Amino acid sequence: MMRKVTTIFNALLPVLYIAAIGLALLINSEDETLFVILGIYLLIGVLFPCLLFIGSTDTSRKFLASSNIWILAGNLLLLCAEIIYWFIVWNETRIAEANGAMGGGLALFLLIVLYIPHWITYLFSRIAAAITCRRALQGISTGNIYALHMLLHLLPFTDLLSALWVYRTVKKEI
Repeated sequence: MMRKVTTIFNALLPVLYIAAIGLALLINSEDETLFVILGIYLLIGVLFPCLLFIGSTDTSRKFLASSNIWILAGNLLLLCAEIIYWFIVWNETRIAEANGAMGGGLALFLLIVLYIPHWITYLFSRIAAAITCRRALQGISTGNIYALHMLLHLLPFTDLLSALWVYRTVKKEI
């Protein structure tokens, strides 16, 4: 039961990140409130992936493989949304600077600062996914495949492909 709850919370971390920013902006628009809420999110976002790879020792292979897909897909979707939003703000800043406005670079820097908590939790989620994929492939694949999956899980866009590959491999074995 605890494994499933931990997995669900790991999959919901991107939603929790958006809720944390929304809650901070709804409660108060001061910077202290935002950074305290993002700090709490960062602690939770580091704790849940650690609990996932500590508590997933005796979990079924199919559950590990499918949960990695949900965890990595949500994080990758949020990462893509962050990148797209950053480019939109960058384009608006460039247009405003062409019209004589100043200070747009600070807004881009602040966006990056706001993205850092998600990027750290996404890194921990990728490490947890690499460990759980290794556990899912134990006894099915060789050491070279383990190393390939560990490498693929450390790169942001290939981690989901690796998780899908592990799920397909585990599904064939069952």
